[in-house]
Amino acid sequence: MLLYEMAMSEMDDDKRLDLIALAKGAIFQRKQELAHAKPGHIDELAALDDASYILAAFHKAAEFNRGQRRVGAG
Repeated sequence: MLLYEMAMSEMDDDKRLDLIALAKGAIFQRKQELAHAKPGHIDELAALDDASYILAAFHKAAEFNRGQRRVGAG
């Protein structure tokens, strides 16, 4: 989950949003792979769901911060 970790540690909201999009794509791809794999990946699927939820929260916060900067600049 390198992309996930990079997205969480990025301080620039614009860069964070880009990394979040990449991480969400990687999570989606992995979930698709697991859907076609043999059963027994419950823990990994749960971790991917948790990561998706956290990324969504960080996405919302980054969007809010970006909007606040625009309001403050205008």
